[in-house]
Amino acid sequence: MSTWTSKAALTAIALLAACEGYEPATRAAPSRVLVPGNVIVTGPAGYCIDQGATRLGEGEAFVLLGSCAAITRDGAQPTPQAPAIIAVSVRSGLDVSLDDLASLFTPGSIPGDGSESVLSAERDNAVLFVKSDDGAGATWRALLPLDGNLISARVLSPPREPVSPESERAALGALARALRSANAG
Repeated sequence: MSTWTSKAALTAIALLAACEGYEPATRAAPSRVLVPGNVIVTGPAGYCIDQGATRLGEGEAFVLLGSCAAITRDGAQPTPQAPAIIAVSVRSGLDVSLDDLASLFTPGSIPGDGSESVLSAERDNAVLFVKSDDGAGATWRALLPLDGNLISARVLSPPREPVSPESERAALGALARALRSANAG
């Protein structure tokens, strides 16, 4: 290697090392993650795990799923049908049945801290879909008991591009199918 090439390479390395806050133009984003309770969290087509927002604790996890294209900063990556984020929480050691959950989320009830009112609850394929109103509008939540774990998921959308309740419900249905498939067997 010539002296000029060596000096150019050393200069480039020094410049890169000096850059603070440097982030690559694209970054990897997994499509699934193993969380406490031996649960694989994965999303519907077009969704990837946001590793920066995901939190794993003892017996619990919070996983944020977003557009693969947005998370990787690569427009060639897949995008979901609806411009939304899915927040998934997993609690291990909560062996509850769908009947137990359904009894807590009946229309008109105000479960938990009382900040929202249940508008409707629907069972579909071992998942309880709960439509509630927290004062800011109606939203859907999916509750899925899975092998001694409780998975709860919600769709979040940007205020400037709100996702319709129908699209929220469809995204949660696709998520439930992806979770069941990933954790089968």
